Amino acid sequence: MGAADSRYEATVAPDGRIQDLVERGEQGIPRPIPPGSPEGMRILAAGCGILYRFDDERRLRDLPYPRVLEAMRQEIHLTLHKVRHGELLDEPELVPDLRRLLTDLEATAAAFHEGLSGLRTTEV
Repeated sequence: MGAADSRYEATVAPDGRIQDLVERGEQGIPRPIPPGSPEGMRILAAGCGILYRFDDERRLRDLPYPRVLEAMRQEIHLTLHKVRHGELLDEPELVPDLRRLLTDLEATAAAFHEGLSGLRTTEV
């Protein structure tokens, strides 16, 4: 399955923020959608028909954005565990950067949750 199989495509920064969100139209013409807009928030919360790009090789598909953030958080915790137990002997200097990234990721998740809560209260 390639990007053409997904209606939406999101580019994800290392801290979990959505850098770009686009909709692929019928003719393949991309339509940018602001990730923080009500439409963008709904698309990310639903997680249907969306491809998340992290870099040239890593991707996730069809997950609600909070689950994507949770997967990223778990990956950081696993890396920290490996560093602590000596499985990544050549990279102990990464611990402060990984902890900072984890803090940023948790802030991103909290901001999304708050934005989604605000969206729900304005729709009532």
